[in-house]
Amino acid sequence: MNCKSLNSKYLFLSCFDSFVHLLKFIFMKNSIQSLIQFFLFLFYFNFSFGQISLQETDFANPNDTVRYSQAMDQGIDFSTTGQNNTWNFSSLTSTGQYVKNFNPIGFGSILVQATFGFFAPQNYQASYFTQNTDLPIEFLSTFLPVSVSDLNAYTHSSSSKISSIGYSLSVNSQAVPFKSDTIETRYSLPLDYNDTYNSRGYTLVDFNPVADFKFKQHRQRSSVVDGWGSLILPNGTYNVLRIKHQINEIDSIFQGLFPFQPVIGIPLIQNIEYEWIGESKKDVLLKIVTSITNGSELVQSIDYQDSYSASGLYDQEDGLYFSLVPNPAENKLTITSSSSISDYEIYDITGKLISQKNSIDVSKLEIDISELLIGTYFISLNSENTSKKIKFIKL
Repeated sequence: MNCKSLNSKYLFLSCFDSFVHLLKFIFMKNSIQSLIQFFLFLFYFNFSFGQISLQETDFANPNDTVRYSQAMDQGIDFSTTGQNNTWNFSSLTSTGQYVKNFNPIGFGSILVQATFGFFAPQNYQASYFTQNTDLPIEFLSTFLPVSVSDLNAYTHSSSSKISSIGYSLSVNSQAVPFKSDTIETRYSLPLDYNDTYNSRGYTLVDFNPVADFKFKQHRQRSSVVDGWGSLILPNGTYNVLRIKHQINEIDSIFQGLFPFQPVIGIPLIQNIEYEWIGESKKDVLLKIVTSITNGSELVQSIDYQDSYSASGLYDQEDGLYFSLVPNPAENKLTITSSSSISDYEIYDITGKLISQKNSIDVSKLEIDISELLIGTYFISLNSENTSKKIKFIKL
């Protein structure tokens, strides 16, 4: 908090009172040392507690990587916010880790280069692409006579905004790009406290000529920077802005014979994304996603920047280690344990038991998850003396 940008009357008067007392001290002492203390005081308030403003340089560049831990806590306080707030999430416990890669566009196929590369229109020239789960590709695969996988999302970054410009899918092992006809703005820059902005995203995925199907995605985003202050995570404390995004999404699948009537109309998806972002941190420091059902919010995922933990969980008290790779995963999970695993259960985000296996008695196992729907799951690993629950994402 610097004094000149405080909106709180009480805090402003507190700062002013401190200035007055220090000035009285300076004139009473009339010394160089007192003047130095005065200017150090000014520096302290101006720079140490400043309300930050986020620019393009605070976000990712090609070849950057960010490591995230995942957690799940339905009781987490995602609603409290405001000026000079302290969000203490130091008690978050990792249920798994993954690395987010910001891949240069040069890694894309020829078709991707033509759509999002140097020769594309400027607002469609991608700065990087990342692995993504926004499109229900497993659901789409049930309608298509081809193999669909490897969803990537493409981002255009500029000094005024960071935008989602389209996707690519691997269709029969060939990367096929689909640019968004209406570009969705994720962040309007510079980003400051009390900023608000709205954006629409529209993407048509046309599978012709391999299949006579089209997938349409409509997204409406309403964003507000509703807080600033200190964020405390397990690995440190950060000066942040808090952004709340309300996202309404309608997805539809069309067939050529019925171009105006969807074959499948997926119900309206309403999510709220709460993000805490700091200066020069490349990506969000903490992201909590909730879904709205019957007017209530249910936590779907919690991801936060963290230190390396060997992609697993280590229980210091029991001396046990569990790892799960890859995460996110598409077809197969590989699980390794420092003790023999006796059985496991897989649950969805609501706690419903999806599958289980007993009497395994191995320290390393592979689990086929290809039949699972895209989404977030938990696997409970049980050994002789303990059990651990690890979160994973199915692509």
